[in-house]
Amino acid sequence: MTETRLIRAGYWRDHPEHTSMNISEPRILVEIDRRLRMLEKKKQQLLLGLPEIPATTTRGIKLKLDVLAKVINPDENQTTHDLAVSIRHNLALSSF
Repeated sequence: MTETRLIRAGYWRDHPEHTSMNISEPRILVEIDRRLRMLEKKKQQLLLGLPEIPATTTRGIKLKLDVLAKVINPDENQTTHDLAVSIRHNLALSSF
């Protein structure tokens, strides 16, 4: 909502001079962007280590499939996303 209001007021995020304006909203949005980039970097670091962690139980396999399904963007790769979700569902129904 803040971003929409600022855009309607003529604030454009790709102009750094607006971040020094005497209003707090642009600074808040810059801080949110900084935090999101930091979280994305941490997520990528965690994902790099996930393949090395063995799934020794059905629950572990389900959890890894949950992560896979959340990381795969269905808009970019619907088939792979659906496959991960399907495998997860199959495991939930089975009695391994």
